[in-house]
Amino acid sequence: ATASDSKYKYTVTYQVSSSDKTLESVNVSVNDISDNSYIGNMNYNYSNKNKNISANDTADIDTISAMFTSIIDEIKSGLS
Repeated sequence: ATASDSKYKYTVTYQVSSSDKTLESVNVSVNDISDNSYIGNMNYNYSNKNKNISANDTADIDTISAMFTSIIDEIKSGLS
């Protein structure tokens, strides 16, 4: 799946457990929307509740972090 905002394009992959439709993990690759340059990567692991963001110095961390939370929430809402 993909998402975008005014600055970035987000390429999303995720895994859901087959038994109880629980979100297991989310991985998001972030690219600049203007030139498709790599900005960073974000991942979420349900088992240890960790969110990790790795981004270059030019990244708008607040913007990508807010989008990451929105992406996770949207996936979870689709599972219930």
